[in-house]
Amino acid sequence: MIRPLALLLLLWSPLAALAASCEQSFQRKVLQTRAAGRTVLFTFPSAPGPAAADRRESEHLDWVRANTPWNARQILVNHDNILRDALTRAPPGSASRPSLEKSIRKDERILSGAIGRFRAPSCMDQVAFREFLQLVDLRKSPQEFLAYVHSQGMTKVMIADFDDKPDGVIGVRPSPRLLAEQARLQAEGWTYHAHLHNHPFMFNSSTGDIGAIVPSAPDIGSYKAGNPDVAWITNGVEVFEVKRAEYQQLE
Repeated sequence: MIRPLALLLLLWSPLAALAASCEQSFQRKVLQTRAAGRTVLFTFPSAPGPAAADRRESEHLDWVRANTPWNARQILVNHDNILRDALTRAPPGSASRPSLEKSIRKDERILSGAIGRFRAPSCMDQVAFREFLQLVDLRKSPQEFLAYVHSQGMTKVMIADFDDKPDGVIGVRPSPRLLAEQARLQAEGWTYHAHLHNHPFMFNSSTGDIGAIVPSAPDIGSYKAGNPDVAWITNGVEVFEVKRAEYQQLE
């Protein structure tokens, strides 16, 4: 007969294994180094737990809170207001009007709750963001990283490009090394689970648009071309998550 305490331990043990901290949940391997940065492979054999505090991430959060009291939704409302103001000033027939109108329609759908959701950061997007902070001080240089997450059973792998290009245009394209690794995984039967990148804060923006974490037109094009299960955009404080059935509806 199993004693009550022993039964409790048996029932609890699998849950304890699943609750391993984020830092204990993955292995890291540098696939390529280059002058500007690196491509890294992270392997998560099981469901990761919550992440512990991180110094660089905490400093980033302190900087954000010192510059704005807004959350991601409020930042998007501000972004939408700026677009609407620009639309009122754009003359009929202006080349900018179609793009502005399309962006406003997208914002309306997100703010209504019809498309995507804002959530707190979780292990995988935090691991990528923290790796990026080792290379780039986003307080001084607004830049982006790119990561693809693939899954097979309980296991997930994340391949990511992290580069410091302070003089480049904000945005990122996958490196040949990242694309080669993705092709290998897909040839082995892995599922393309998530597209992840960041949108940096830009508190010095002349328009007052400090950086909404919603997909741009190029982002939407990447999602539709790659067809991941889900897409994530992080600013290190919050994450916007949009599922395939949702981003397929975006223009």
